[in-house]
Amino acid sequence: MTQLIEPNMRGIFRLATPVVISMFSLTLMGVVDTLIVGRLGTEPLAAVGFAIMVGFNLFAFSTGFMSGVTTIVSQSFGAKNFSSCRSVVWQALFTSVFFGLLYGVLSLYVGDLLRFMRLSEEVQRLGALYLRWYLVGGVFVVFNQAMTGFFQGIGNTKIPMWVSLAANLLNAVLAWVWVLGWNGHGGYGVAGAACATVVANLFSSL
Repeated sequence: MTQLIEPNMRGIFRLATPVVISMFSLTLMGVVDTLIVGRLGTEPLAAVGFAIMVGFNLFAFSTGFMSGVTTIVSQSFGAKNFSSCRSVVWQALFTSVFFGLLYGVLSLYVGDLLRFMRLSEEVQRLGALYLRWYLVGGVFVVFNQAMTGFFQGIGNTKIPMWVSLAANLLNAVLAWVWVLGWNGHGGYGVAGAACATVVANLFSSL
């Protein structure tokens, strides 16, 4: 029995470890943005923190929907029905466009959304600025979720892991320059953090 379990466990760990790292890296962008923006003061820190919390909950809809891609692709791939795999991927990509449009519409109302939280005017303003850009780039987030589901469904969990790690590195560098400034460039504050996240998500979706 032990001889049967150990090889299977090793295989599970080989597949699962990159998935865990990929999932962790999704939240790492928000953590990095918060840490860097926190150097600007308490109000920008609070604004980005609240905006990330709201954005995370809004993206839960697409995350849950796209999680089905992995299941369907893995079943089709295991049955060697590769045409079904392609069909699922295209449907997921078209669906990501729909979610992107939905998040784009929601970005128009982020000010009203944050107003319900009874934050100070400055925190509301900065939070709305960050969340608006974050939602405008939502199509890239959902697109990446779709492709991650595809690669994980065919058993290739390393590609999404390396892409997510590279995107996090890019976000950290851009956020540092665009938020705090470097050598006379950047220094755009909360808007810089939001733009860095959008660019990093765009990179990860390519």
